[in-house]
Amino acid sequence: MIKSGGSYNYAINGEGQVYSWGMGVSYVLGSRNEDTQYEPFDIPTRFFKSEKQSSISLGAQHVVYLGHDEDTEVPKFDESVFKVV
Repeated sequence: MIKSGGSYNYAINGEGQVYSWGMGVSYVLGSRNEDTQYEPFDIPTRFFKSEKQSSISLGAQHVVYLGHDEDTEVPKFDESVFKVV
């Protein structure tokens, strides 16, 4: 799955690994800086604890992940993953 925000993109592969690239303004890329990423950046899985990411929503300056525990398909939201500016 590939999604596009204002000037950045995210992709989630079949295993739930998340990648991002584009302009990093407001820390939207998950790289902990505001640098532009010209190639997909592999967001460390430690950000997601034991959750597998299944969906994502992007806006002008926000990212929301929907994930679930590895051993269940029950969706959950973890607000500690992103930073609000």
